[in-house]
Formats: sequence, structure tokens, C-alpha cells
Amino acid sequence: MATSDRTEAPLTRTDMQDFLADFKWSVAEELERKLSPIMEAMADLTARTQATETKMEGVQESVHAHTEELQDLRDQLRILEDSNEDLNKRTRWHNIRVRGLPETVSTDLLPDTLTRVFQYLLPDATMTDLLMERAHHALRAPSANTGRYSSATLLPY
Repeated sequence: MATSDRTEAPLTRTDMQDFLADFKWSVAEELERKLSPIMEAMADLTARTQATETKMEGVQESVHAHTEELQDLRDQLRILEDSNEDLNKRTRWHNIRVRGLPETVSTDLLPDTLTRVFQYLLPDATMTDLLMERAHHALRAPSANTGRYSSATLLPY
């Protein structure tokens, strides 16, 4: 049997420290090589997330501002609708309702007929006093006893 000519020297403390240092360095290098793309991806993801969050803050501020503007516009619309309704009601305050005209008086002849009735009832009134903005029959069907109302709005009032 052949014996080995080689004899190995026992490991010294320095040899073990060198071996451990080399091993640590190779592990650190391998970890750095493997983790480097992951760290780059995480840094990129962090930057994109921060950019997205910044944009979302801007969007939220914009939505909040638009929501407030929309509410202001709704409030203004409600005020205008209320004012319009009030004006429409006020125009009816000045209507004069006449009952008892024959149904044969057409809508076209109604202003002239009402002017003659007013002249008969108010002989001192001038034609300027009796100018009408509008005159119309009530939309309701005439009642059997009294007939349909007719309404007129005089301009001077």
C-alpha cells in the first residue's frame, strides 16, 4: 500500500481567521450580487410609490376643491330657483280675476272684452291705466254655476 507523501500541517488560529474572513467576504459578495437587483427594484418602487402618492394628494385636493365649488353652485342654483319661484308667485299677486264672462269669448278677444268691462266698471280710468300685460282664461273647466275665471295683469300695477 502506498502511503501519502503529503502530510498536512495542522490548522493554526491565523489559518482559521483567514478562512473565515475569506468565507465572510465571499458570502457578503454573493449576497450583494443577489440582493442588488432586489434593492434597486425596491428603490424604484419606493420612488414610484412616492410619486403616485404625491399625485393622489393633488387629485384629492382637486376633488375637494371641486366638491366645494359644486356645493356652492348648488346653493346658488337653489337660491335662483327660490327667487324665480318667488317672482312667479309675485306676478300672480297682480292678476285680476274676472268671473262670469261667456264661454264664447275667445282667448284672442279676451283682452278687448276685459278692457270694455273695466271701462264700464271704472269710467274715470284712462286707456293707459287699463293696458294689459296678459289676459287668459283659467285652465280649469268652467263650473256649471259661475263659468270659468279669466285673469288679466294690468301693466301700471
